[in-house]
Amino acid sequence: KFRGSDLRGFDLHGRDLRECAFLECDLRGANFSGTTLNDSDFTGSNLAGADLRSSKMFGAVFEGANLAATDFTEAELDWCHFEGAKMNKTILHRTKFDRTSFEESDLPSADLLTTVFRRCDLQGLKFPERDLSGCDLTDADLSGADLSRAKLVRVRATGCDFTGASLAKAAFRDALLESTDFTEADMREADLTGARLHHACFEKARLGGAVFQGADARETNLSGVDAQKTAFLSTKLHYADFSYARLDRADFSGADLQNAEMHAATTEGTEWRTANLAGIRPTDKERLKGERWKKEE
Repeated sequence: KFRGSDLRGFDLHGRDLRECAFLECDLRGANFSGTTLNDSDFTGSNLAGADLRSSKMFGAVFEGANLAATDFTEAELDWCHFEGAKMNKTILHRTKFDRTSFEESDLPSADLLTTVFRRCDLQGLKFPERDLSGCDLTDADLSGADLSRAKLVRVRATGCDFTGASLAKAAFRDALLESTDFTEADMREADLTGARLHHACFEKARLGGAVFQGADARETNLSGVDAQKTAFLSTKLHYADFSYARLDRADFSGADLQNAEMHAATTEGTEWRTANLAGIRPTDKERLKGERWKKEE
């Protein structure tokens, strides 16, 4: 256990450092590449410029640590803690994180390249205009996060939670977003061209001006969305639920809406040219009457 030690430039390459504690130490430029760091603790330490490439760790703690320009390329981290960590220009190229928390860290300032954040806690973090293309966000929690104008091309985000997130003008082209939760997210003018959205939930999301061209959105929940002027060109929407959606001036040209639910949806000026409307379910008047009566109680 080290506390307050000056270990600048130390070479610990390939060592087994399980359960070691480096508390408030100066580890600038230290070499931890290829090390095993299970249950290690770097709380409050300065690891600026340190080398942790290809290291492996489970349960490691970096709370409040300075990780400026620290290199985690191809490292594997599971159940780790980066709460409050300073991550300006931290190198996370092909780094694999699983079940790791980044609360109140400045992760968005890190250098990301096909980084994996499976099941990670990224709640409320701000990534406006950042490029996260090719990253893996499977089952991650990005609720309340700011990804406005972010580039998320070909991301893998199956089961990801974007509840209440700011995603205006974000680019999700060709992304894997099956069973992803966009409830009440702001997705105005977002680009979801070619995205795979099977079973995704957009309940009460703002989709005005968004583009879903060629997307696979079968069995999605789009109830209560504001999708005015949204482009669903050639989109697969089998069994999609548009109950109470605002679809005025939306464009469904060439879309496949077989058995879609349109209960109480507004469609003034909506374009349906060459769309497949077989089995589409319009407003159920008795159901609507009952819902209005219940609301007035």
